[in-house]
Amino acid sequence: MKTNISIDLTDDERIIIGQRFYKTKGKKKITRADLNVIVKDYVNNILKQTYIQILQKDEDGFMLEDWSSLSSLKNYFEKTQEEFVKDFDGFSLTTDKHIYTLTLGRLSRRSI
Repeated sequence: MKTNISIDLTDDERIIIGQRFYKTKGKKKITRADLNVIVKDYVNNILKQTYIQILQKDEDGFMLEDWSSLSSLKNYFEKTQEEFVKDFDGFSLTTDKHIYTLTLGRLSRRSI
């Protein structure tokens, strides 16, 4: 199935996404092609989730909480020091123990 998903972004939003995607502080806006890569990666992450992974992630304390963004999870780790944040690009959060992603409001993690 081909999809035609409409996403309206301001120039400022495109710059912010571009900075995170290209890992730069420059003013390069995200392109349609690169935004397509992000969306395809997001869909692939959803497809990779198995029933067992979903059950396992719901057994941990902070994994049960509703996270609105990975930024809030990053702030949580910085405050509690449960895990050390090594990298955060807006799409994934890497700590000393796991890599976290947020898909459809569900927090997922995989061990490093």
